[in-house]
Amino acid sequence: MLNIIDFKLYKAVFISEGKSRFICNISYNDDVFECYVPITCKLSKLISLNNKDILIRASTKAAKRLKYTLFAVRNNKDYFIVDTGFANHIVKAHLAEYKDLFYPEQVIDNYKCDFYSNTSKTIVEVKSIITEDKVLLIPNMKSQRAINQLQSICSLLSKGYQAEYFIVAFAPQIEKIIFDTTKKAGQLLAEVTSLGGKITCIKISFDESYKIYCDKLTYLFI
Repeated sequence: MLNIIDFKLYKAVFISEGKSRFICNISYNDDVFECYVPITCKLSKLISLNNKDILIRASTKAAKRLKYTLFAVRNNKDYFIVDTGFANHIVKAHLAEYKDLFYPEQVIDNYKCDFYSNTSKTIVEVKSIITEDKVLLIPNMKSQRAINQLQSICSLLSKGYQAEYFIVAFAPQIEKIIFDTTKKAGQLLAEVTSLGGKITCIKISFDESYKIYCDKLTYLFI
């Protein structure tokens, strides 16, 4: 269990998505507001939203035009966290248990990684996923950026660096992750492991008391 929520959460109701994927309409305290959605694709493609109870937080500088940012969407007795950037906070807490000291957003050989330990020369990359699936096939969407990052990680591994690739699944129901090696991203993930890199998959549960639970997920290549 992680206690890393250092901001206040407010209960609201999701009404509709806006014209931009970064905007949604919510009902809070009997008023309707536009709310920032911190995700790079339409959220409705990933989880059901209509009239769902949600949790919002005060916006940071990233969304200064909008007062509130969507943080989580209710799912039965728990929540899907939809603030994908929060995955880095979760991994940061995880890395704190390691003997090495990791620094965020470091540039190594022209590659900007999420975290880096100079002691062990370990590169850490974090990818977040939102899904209602119980078994997730990766890649689940096209992302040239992810492919470029994996190619850079493989290059650095071949130069003697270490690497750990975290997949953080905001999906309390998920049971397993499958990497599809018929796709370029799947091939590169397999190459990461063949070069000595580590893949760590975790699923995140977020309950009504706002406690975060992390459980490791099994994965396989097909």
